[in-house]
Amino acid sequence: MSSSKPSISLLAYIIIILLVAGTCSAELTVAIFNTLPANAPPLDLHCKSGDDDLGPQTLGLSQMYTWKFYTNFWGTTLFWCNFWWDGKHAGFHVYDSTMMPYEVHGLLHFVYEARPDGFYFYTPDTYTSHTFQWQLVKKWE
Repeated sequence: MSSSKPSISLLAYIIIILLVAGTCSAELTVAIFNTLPANAPPLDLHCKSGDDDLGPQTLGLSQMYTWKFYTNFWGTTLFWCNFWWDGKHAGFHVYDSTMMPYEVHGLLHFVYEARPDGFYFYTPDTYTSHTFQWQLVKKWE
């Protein structure tokens, strides 16, 4: 009988550690800006993860859509979005654990702009760790 108590205590300890570790990750933000031309149709998008469906959204000119989240304990959180504009489509991962965020005052951001030729990501410059630049990550199809 006494041998079952340590395993229950160990299981409870592991569960508590997992719960605490999951709440200690940094809050992340994804931001998508519509910088398409004036008088252009709106940008439609639909973003999801394995756990969350953020639902369809429509962005007018100069509008922004953002959401905040925490990564899961295993570091496998993945968000992807599908975009539609002017008869064109683009779909890609907007967050995974390998991406480098734009950090402002300790807050981590993943920032995108929709432009007429595709989507740009605000990313660290490959030559310096202190400079950021816009990089084309997905062209319209």
